[in-house]
Amino acid sequence: NPMSVTYEMPGEEAHGDAGIYTLDELMDVCRAVHGSLIEPAVLLMAFGSCRVGESLGVMCSEVNTAESCGVAVATVKIVRQMRERGGMSDRLKTPQSERTVVLPGPMGKRLREIADERAGDGDLWLVDNGFGSPIAQQTAAKLWGRLLKAAGVEHHPMKNLRASWQTNARWVLGIAPDAIETLMGHRIPTVTGMHYDRPTDEMLVEAVA
Repeated sequence: NPMSVTYEMPGEEAHGDAGIYTLDELMDVCRAVHGSLIEPAVLLMAFGSCRVGESLGVMCSEVNTAESCGVAVATVKIVRQMRERGGMSDRLKTPQSERTVVLPGPMGKRLREIADERAGDGDLWLVDNGFGSPIAQQTAAKLWGRLLKAAGVEHHPMKNLRASWQTNARWVLGIAPDAIETLMGHRIPTVTGMHYDRPTDEMLVEAVA
């Protein structure tokens, strides 16, 4: 009778790596991934709030530029995501996840440079696998680990770049919390947030710039 077996229950669940990167540490990350296949995905996560799958689902043609307050930025419309084991999905995590993200200054400029270079090479996607499709999340994570190890940079999971963006945006750069929620694709849990708050892309650009 399998029900008569004595089971040893696990203890308290262990939490994964929750470490984040400071802005200075993100500069080391940028140097580690510079020129690599996943550089644009890293920029989108670390400086544009994207989830891993979202960062891999961007086409070269979807990277645009804007300017506000004398600061040039790159804007990217997030409308799809790459699944963990491959395969593109037009369904994002939540309806609010479909949004415009904004990368400021040199990070935005670098993203646009990469988009132009890869489009010029005939690539459709920012992180193209060479066969006309983006790479899977698992493939990106393996490359991420190898690049950081080779550069001697502390390793945290790729998904932690989004938490790094949120923390730096709020506590270092001073972006308004509600603007951060919108840029991350979160619904602001108030009546105003659910029914009235409708910032334009130009407003988001100005908030980041």
